[in-house]
Amino acid sequence: MAPAGKYRDRVRFEFQTSQPDPSGSGQLVETWQTLGTFWAEVNAVSGSESFRGRKIQGRVSHLVRVRVNSLTLQITNRHRMVIKGNVVHIASVYDPNNRGIEIEVQGEELLDP
Repeated sequence: MAPAGKYRDRVRFEFQTSQPDPSGSGQLVETWQTLGTFWAEVNAVSGSESFRGRKIQGRVSHLVRVRVNSLTLQITNRHRMVIKGNVVHIASVYDPNNRGIEIEVQGEELLDP
């Protein structure tokens, strides 16, 4: 089992769902709901900047490790992570040792200029 001490950050995983518009327009509104909040090991792996139009767009790549349980096994690249209030889009999810102990989630956070 992985040591408990390395899981020091709280990470919320969310999934997108459609809800009826509360204004009663009959339209569906895309919202995010919480799958679960877990203790995790969070590492900022790399950062970069690029030009988008006339603005500089920053990006931070994250590697997040969480223990395997019935909820974390549901995480896919259709989910997103929220780390300290920042939204991180999931690129990949995998079991690094193929042992069912922890999963690694790679994601990218887009930074506002």
